[in-house]
Amino acid sequence: MMDSLLLYKILKNRTGAEISASGNPAIMSDTLKNNPMNEMKVFGWSKQESTTGANLLDIDSMLNEFLVKNNDGTYSILKTETGRFSKSFPVNLTAGTVVRFDANVIDYNGTYNLPLQLSINYQTISAGTAITLDGDVSEVTIYQDAKNDVGTYTKFKNAILSIGRTQIPYEPYTGGKPSPNPDYPQQIVSAGNSGNIEVNVRGKNLVDVYGYSANDIPNPEAERALFNTYGTTLSTTEKTDKLIVHQEIIDGATADNYTSGYFCIGINRKLETEKDYIITFNINVIQNPFSVSTVFVLLNGIEAYKAEVIGDKVTVKARCEEYRERQYVEIRNCGMSLEISNFMITEENESTIYEPYYEPQTIPISTPTGLPAIPVDSDGNYTDANGQQWIADYVDLKRGKYVQNICDLPLKDINLKWYTWGVNANADNGTGFYVFTTEYARVGNAKVLATICRYNIGAWGGREIGCSASVDNSYITVSLHTSDLDDASDNKKAIESFKKIVDQTDAHVLYVRAEPIERDLTPEEIQAYKNLVTYAGTTIVENGAECYMEVSAGGGDSLRAKKLALILGD
Repeated sequence: MMDSLLLYKILKNRTGAEISASGNPAIMSDTLKNNPMNEMKVFGWSKQESTTGANLLDIDSMLNEFLVKNNDGTYSILKTETGRFSKSFPVNLTAGTVVRFDANVIDYNGTYNLPLQLSINYQTISAGTAITLDGDVSEVTIYQDAKNDVGTYTKFKNAILSIGRTQIPYEPYTGGKPSPNPDYPQQIVSAGNSGNIEVNVRGKNLVDVYGYSANDIPNPEAERALFNTYGTTLSTTEKTDKLIVHQEIIDGATADNYTSGYFCIGINRKLETEKDYIITFNINVIQNPFSVSTVFVLLNGIEAYKAEVIGDKVTVKARCEEYRERQYVEIRNCGMSLEISNFMITEENESTIYEPYYEPQTIPISTPTGLPAIPVDSDGNYTDANGQQWIADYVDLKRGKYVQNICDLPLKDINLKWYTWGVNANADNGTGFYVFTTEYARVGNAKVLATICRYNIGAWGGREIGCSASVDNSYITVSLHTSDLDDASDNKKAIESFKKIVDQTDAHVLYVRAEPIERDLTPEEIQAYKNLVTYAGTTIVENGAECYMEVSAGGGDSLRAKKLALILGD
């Protein structure tokens, strides 16, 4: 005989088996209504632009009255009565070198078939082509052909001059050297740099229906119509679980357009534009005079998508395009009188089994130092969708802790004492500098991110250019080209020149702490987390900061039933 107290505890516990999910969004299926969250961790990331140094063309240095930079970051070159050339830009290319010029031409009002060209000594090269240099080259200019009329303009972006015949991906000019480097430092951007991250908990159904209309709905506040001139009459314009649509066939009506009836379903939110969504609903056909098996679905009344009625269900993918204040889905019912129910819009790749709309829940999380992270080869605290491991700062809402695994070291801190292995001690044109980090935090991993150079495990001693960290002795190494230093006549002057670089560039290094530090979340944040609950069916946790998450909550009835069956011996 089963213990009655044990049975009572099991029946009283409505959380069921634990369901976990990860990613962003983190999707938990088969959750029960109003269960508390068991766990929620929000992990950080850091991003940094880098280049290979392949672009040999510095457009920003070529600006003059004929070549201007626009507010949107594009460029325009204009042919006037006095000129058509940009300023010259110095290069150092030898005869026999193959070079390629590429650019995205956005707008051009000229008559000549080549909207944009480079002048390379006495040779010319147009965008999208390559040439072999017939002599040494010391400068290039961008220009418009003389055959164009005065007033001709070309608007372009992503101009790149590269070595080789094959087109390569665009990258900005960084001195012909890989970046980050001292002349072209690259900022490190981390999750939560703005000071907070917002986590949202929602159901699968993205929209709530606020009403119906037999005419279009120019905005959510507009008056809604019960009938229209195409024979469509609705049972109500108000929110309802089931809408009856009665359709009369007017003279000249055809089944494949709005003349055989249409109505609109008003939805309570603007969806993200230029994005595909899945629209589903059930219909019960009352009359079908044209004997059709399709309807047409339009999101915001813009593009008509033909949708098959399979059984009693319609499923269609539609792209959201913004048009004024519209927030509705138009259904062209092709002459059918019908009952429509279970209307739902979801993200792609989600189950189309109907679930009602639930009011989303939101929790703001303060991130005063952001949530930086460093990509590592092993021992990461999470792995992203691409298989890359990261050691990251994170927020553990279950424990009420803000956990810092990453230290941000400002290299210009006057309290840091810098050393060098010696000017060109272990490599030609390479000088290594190092600083002990014990005043900040001991080093926990060799991987780093730096604003003036790339991670390179071979940077120790100045053997190779780059930056790395020493776990055993807890120091950071930064190795630069000796030629980047103003004065490298001796070690002391080299260190002073290095300090000048890190001061002028506000250089930083992110490295892994050997021991993480924690701070408590605020009572308000902890309470807001405790207030979060799951929905019946699907519970989706997501954030707008692109942060990876790990979440868990109670499971579904089927799992709880299996557990009971095992205990009862069934």
